[in-house]
Amino acid sequence: MDSAESHELKKTGPRPDGWLSLGRGLDALGRVSPYALQILLLNINIDKNTEKDLQIVAEETSPLLAEEKLEIIDYTSHIDLSKEPGHYVIFWEISGEASEEVLGGCCNCMDKSFVDAGYTNSRKVNCIGALELRLVRRGTFQKILDHYVALGSVANQFKTPRYIGLTNTRVLQILNENVVKNYLSTAFN
Repeated sequence: MDSAESHELKKTGPRPDGWLSLGRGLDALGRVSPYALQILLLNINIDKNTEKDLQIVAEETSPLLAEEKLEIIDYTSHIDLSKEPGHYVIFWEISGEASEEVLGGCCNCMDKSFVDAGYTNSRKVNCIGALELRLVRRGTFQKILDHYVALGSVANQFKTPRYIGLTNTRVLQILNENVVKNYLSTAFN
């Protein structure tokens, strides 16, 4: 296990790259702490979005996916700062094939569903770039679970990290190698 992966698994709170890690978020009995959902995950400019915000945003797309009898199997997020302005990236694994129209609509729906004023204002003035939805192959999140189990996590207690930081290079590699389609939001154009 390299030091970056060890850091992602064990430490909560501020990280060297400036982001906050959700960590395990478990209490002594192995239950998810209600406070874990309030930890800051996504932040580029003056925006502040938590795991709960990300969950709500994903749930907002349910009616669009339901039209094609689909659902989200699992998801996570990342901040892409490789070009200006930086933007949110949401990785999805879904239960089947969706039309381009539905997936483009889901991408726009998610972008509009972040209600944090810092995010919406930053999007309107292009201080944060268009949200990107990256659809991954079936089994991608199983590969992530396998990776963490190989590092010592217990499979039946594993919770997919809802934010993947830059220091977690192996999980980012798994995600990016399995992208089959990507969509950029046009919600604020």
